[in-house]
Amino acid sequence: MLYPMYVRTSSGAYSVIIPDFPVCFSASENWQDLPRLAQESIELWCDGLAIDLPNPTPLDNLLENPNFTGGAWMLINIGIATKSPEPVRIKITVPQSLLLEIDNYAEAKGTSRSAFFSDAALQMLPKT
Repeated sequence: MLYPMYVRTSSGAYSVIIPDFPVCFSASENWQDLPRLAQESIELWCDGLAIDLPNPTPLDNLLENPNFTGGAWMLINIGIATKSPEPVRIKITVPQSLLLEIDNYAEAKGTSRSAFFSDAALQMLPKT
């Protein structure tokens, strides 16, 4: 979803406020980093919450707000669905011998096959 993000400049840095997520803000010295940092900030804001995301406030409503003067607005595409804590059933194919090794490892660690795959994926994915 596209969310409005308010950007102010001060002392060579950009500060960001995302009005639809209370007390959700970020800052950077580079304009190009703002969408990524806003995404991270919203992910932290949502971490562990089992709530529906707010609908984006129409930009026209925010343009009239006196709390937002002297800066610029950006619309950013926030992808929170990818961070949902809800499990999703998938179907994958692996060699039987590998699956046996994974199951043995998971059992020895007191965990599950699913947890093994999730942990392995998190280790392989780049940290953003």
